[in-house]
Amino acid sequence: MEVIATQPLRSFPPPSEVASLALALVNELAALNLSDLSKFLIRRGWEVVFQPLGDEASAIRSLLVPKGNGQFRVVITSRCAYEPERVEWLVAHEYAHSLFFVDHGKARRLVPWVEAEEAFCDAFADQFARAQGRAVLADAS
Repeated sequence: MEVIATQPLRSFPPPSEVASLALALVNELAALNLSDLSKFLIRRGWEVVFQPLGDEASAIRSLLVPKGNGQFRVVITSRCAYEPERVEWLVAHEYAHSLFFVDHGKARRLVPWVEAEEAFCDAFADQFARAQGRAVLADAS
């Protein structure tokens, strides 16, 4: 199985390229007869887990934790556990963060995190949802 981004991203792509990246991932899932990104990533050794993240007022809904060897743990707040479309959007958002890592046994960021990365990851998740014919969740992140 090939991952869409064979080279880690060293900068934030323009909006037109974000749509292409998301569509490539949707096409890769379709080629495997999958529509669920979580299942695809779990097959690749990733983990998707639900746990409390902050208190009820916390804005944090998900985060990405490097595991090494090209694998990550996506942690999603347990408040979203019963909202499949929101979970899929959050997994796509966190997947987009992984595109800024290089992994040679231990994950390492290629670029420091900046607020623009959140906008990129939101746009990627939105495009991923659109490419699958799903609604874009305005308040998902």
